[in-house]
Amino acid sequence: MRRVTALLLFVCSLSVHAEVRFNGPDLSADNRLLFRASVDAPGYGVYDTLFLSDLESGTIRQITYYPEELVLIKDNERVQIQNRFGTFRTDTELSGMGPAGDAPSFVNGGIIESGKVSISEASPDGRYLLFLVPTSYGYSRLTLYDAETDSSIIVTSDTELSLEGPRAKWSPNSRYFIYAKKGTLYYYSIDQVRGERILAENYRAVGNGQISSIQWTPDNNLYYLSGSMVYRIFSAELFTRSLYSDLLAVGDVIGKIPFSFNPHFDDFWIAPDGRRILLSKGGRNIFLYFLQAD
Repeated sequence: MRRVTALLLFVCSLSVHAEVRFNGPDLSADNRLLFRASVDAPGYGVYDTLFLSDLESGTIRQITYYPEELVLIKDNERVQIQNRFGTFRTDTELSGMGPAGDAPSFVNGGIIESGKVSISEASPDGRYLLFLVPTSYGYSRLTLYDAETDSSIIVTSDTELSLEGPRAKWSPNSRYFIYAKKGTLYYYSIDQVRGERILAENYRAVGNGQISSIQWTPDNNLYYLSGSMVYRIFSAELFTRSLYSDLLAVGDVIGKIPFSFNPHFDDFWIAPDGRRILLSKGGRNIFLYFLQAD
């Protein structure tokens, strides 16, 4: 009975998150407690999630999953669901839903998010997951989880906390991603992670800007806007150009736009062949430009 009381006090204490209420406890003869969490989620309405706790071991298992965010990954072989209770994935048979490794989740001791859920960013091949771990009200750690080895590594600390999820973009081949931190863009190489030869962050700087300043194309080339200049960086050159940034240009100039790009308000998209650019100026006007080096 003490264990039951302690667990009920524990889950009730979590109800300080105004959008979550725990109720409906049902204790079985074999000391397993079934209970429900009712959520009033902004933008999603009210939904219930079912949990099962083993009072002998003290573990909690989530039974149902409401998809506040849902994506198909690794050529649609897996389903990933996110909600305020954590990040969850199926196996390749689209069954066996459970927590995605070290990604924060309630059943693994994480907090229940309130307000808008911070989204994680899965690599196109589904093997890796980027997520933010809050360290204060305004900052967090950008963490990389490897589903194949079931291990995590801290990419960078003291990055800005964002409810939109990591300020990062994966290359289509899942070998690189670019992330933004305090007004600077950095690259991260999965090959360097596997080889345990990750360079210090200052040697991986691509240039100034926000994550909206870059776009990948299907052939894994990186396009970068700085001021009115449009640069192209081949992914194989990221190491050399960042390491020797004092001597080499950030990339090849392939075009120019007639006004300065503002990464806080503007967006752009590159055509698959890399010859044209669509530019959204302040979310109010869309322009099409042909990219010419002269």
